[in-house]
Amino acid sequence: MKSSEPFPTVQARISWWWSGFLREDNLPSATADRLVGRRLRSLIPDANRLSEPVSEPTEEEVQRLFVAVWPKLRRTLRSQQSVLLFVDLLTSHCEHPELTMHETPAVIARCGDV
Repeated sequence: MKSSEPFPTVQARISWWWSGFLREDNLPSATADRLVGRRLRSLIPDANRLSEPVSEPTEEEVQRLFVAVWPKLRRTLRSQQSVLLFVDLLTSHCEHPELTMHETPAVIARCGDV
């Protein structure tokens, strides 16, 4: 540890220790930095979240999303029944956003379907 000062700074000592540790384990510093960053984010989960409210999307943004998503939905949901089930599940999830996907309430038959 070379330094012009008689006693190395704490940062210099940590840097010296860290580079030795990485060399010893043959670990690239970019990988180590990424892993340390991931660990720090897991310790402080709210640090990377927005603090201001998210604005409601415009009608144009919703239409663009629909245009982007519809081709895949059309290929996957091949019958009117599957489209209606998807819409019912989407509606149920919107009405109960606190539920996870596995807890989404069963879709109740509509009056006209009985």
